[in-house]
Amino acid sequence: MRKQTIINLFLFLIYLLFLNVVSAQQSDVLTTETFYNTLAPYGIWEQRSDYGLVWVPRDVPLNWHPYTNGHWVYTDEYGWTWISDYEWGWAPFHYGRWVNDSELGWSWIPGTVWSPAWVSWREGDNMIGWAPLPPREHWREAGLANEWDNVDADINVNSWTFVRDRDFAERNILPFIFLPAQNVTFLGRTRNITRYESINNKIVNRSFAPDRIEKAIGKSVAHFRIIDKNTPARTPISGNEVKMFRPAISTVKPIDTSIVRKFPSQISQSELDQMHSRELQNLQAQHQAEREKLIEFHQNEIKNPPPGISPETFITQHKNEQLFQINQQQSEMRQLQQRNNWEQRIINEPQNRRK
Repeated sequence: MRKQTIINLFLFLIYLLFLNVVSAQQSDVLTTETFYNTLAPYGIWEQRSDYGLVWVPRDVPLNWHPYTNGHWVYTDEYGWTWISDYEWGWAPFHYGRWVNDSELGWSWIPGTVWSPAWVSWREGDNMIGWAPLPPREHWREAGLANEWDNVDADINVNSWTFVRDRDFAERNILPFIFLPAQNVTFLGRTRNITRYESINNKIVNRSFAPDRIEKAIGKSVAHFRIIDKNTPARTPISGNEVKMFRPAISTVKPIDTSIVRKFPSQISQSELDQMHSRELQNLQAQHQAEREKLIEFHQNEIKNPPPGISPETFITQHKNEQLFQINQQQSEMRQLQQRNNWEQRIINEPQNRRK
């Protein structure tokens, strides 16, 4: 009897401890320090005068764009939601804003408000396009800071991603994305449809309904339900459930920039030179592939022109796209050189030199 009493008391104490742990977890107030700690292994934190501390993913090409490695799913509660293929995708595609820095490339500015995606939307001519919202478009209860009609006014042409509406719901959307050079044409054929709403303290993407895509693909779009998960990692899909780590972030907490890890490890000069050489070769190869792809697309378009477009219009359109591609690739080469110079300055700092 005494033994059973002791066992019952022991189990009761464990139960109380469990309640305290759960209560503590539920009352925890997460800050942006969560971002600093969990994203550090995947990129570089750097201080910028205009935006404060920003995060730059390392294992992406220089001409990479946000919201391209993954796919879109429709959720009844939040509308179109981005599902990233990256382990770190739970944060930069659902909080904060992206900016294309002249030195660093695409850099993420932490924020505290979760959304199914922070992008501007366009549609028309059987196309769907999206681009990261600029930093000045902060969220208010009534919506974004700007009027909906002007929400994409400051978005660079090169920042957009376009696909055919019939390809929008593909599980891997990257192969279906048009060349950035073609954005100059698509922007003239599409209209802004961006719209987010706050419903029951939740941000919902109301930019366009799933029937827009269903009409293009000739079948129903799958509907998903978001299930909260407790750890930051890649977003898995099981059946019609999407498991996402999306903690409430209450404040932007300052961080001691002296402890920010700028490189995964100390790097020697020869290693940096080799890295820069590989990046240049990769970018040159990517540019060559893009030029060949644009030529092939133009040739096919001339052979099979869509109805209602004159040959003269095609010639003008193709010239504009070719010129835009030249300017875009020259800009990316300059950006690569600027980033290389920035990285060189970093390893020249005494605390980063390999001994």
